Amino acid sequence: MIQLKDTTIYRGGSKAQQWYSSHKGCEFKISPKNNSLQFFFSIPSKGGGTTDIKLDVGPRDIATICNKIVESMSDNVRVVPKFVVQE
Repeated sequence: MIQLKDTTIYRGGSKAQQWYSSHKGCEFKISPKNNSLQFFFSIPSKGGGTTDIKLDVGPRDIATICNKIVESMSDNVRVVPKFVVQE
């Protein structure tokens, strides 16, 4: 798995007025079997202990995210690719 060190996990509730930092860093891996990106992180549970979370991002959403990054952060991107999903 690849460590993401400049990533912060925030938590909040339906009645919370703001987001609270609950954890720094997470891991991700590319899953060719599932054709997805998988993010793994943990947050503290309200009653004590830890809740592990897995976020599975599918191919259409990966393309959408990559294209929005290129559009929004064009000053930081030297080559501007177009990401498409092959059906």
